[in-house]
Amino acid sequence: MDKGLYRNLRVLAGEDTMFREIVGCRINHVILGHDTYSNGSDKGDGTKLTFKTDAGDFVYVAYGDCCSESWVESTDPLEELAGATVTRIEQSETQNVDGTRQEYDTVDFVTLVTDKGYWKLEFRNSSNGYYGGSMVLYATPEGKV
Repeated sequence: MDKGLYRNLRVLAGEDTMFREIVGCRINHVILGHDTYSNGSDKGDGTKLTFKTDAGDFVYVAYGDCCSESWVESTDPLEELAGATVTRIEQSETQNVDGTRQEYDTVDFVTLVTDKGYWKLEFRNSSNGYYGGSMVLYATPEGKV
C-alpha cells in the first residue's frame, strides 16, 4: 500500500493526527524553537514546539525518517493560543509540493480548533521521495515519552 495513502487513512481515523494529546487542554504559552532531534542527529534542523498547558508541558519535535528533514514552516501568531482551550485538531491530507531542501517535499496543514477560534500550522518534510516525517510527542507532563 502507498505510504502516503496509508498515513492519510490513519490521519482520517485520528490515529496519526498531530498534537491530539493536547485536546481538552487550556494553552498558557507556546514556544517554537529549534532542536537537535530531527533524524536522531545533532545537526539542528528539527523544530521543537512546546505547549505549556493547564495539564503541564507537551513537547513535540519534528522528526524526519532516515534521509529526510522535517520542520514547521509557519504558524499563526503563537500568542493567539494564550488562554484558549483546544477542542479538536483538524489535519489536511498530506500534499506533494515542489522540493526545497531535497528532491521532494510534502506539506501537512494542522488546525487547532479552540474556544477562541482557529490556529494554523504548516508542517513540511523534504526527502528523496521515499521517506516522510511528523511531529513526534517527545515529552508530556509525566516525563519523556
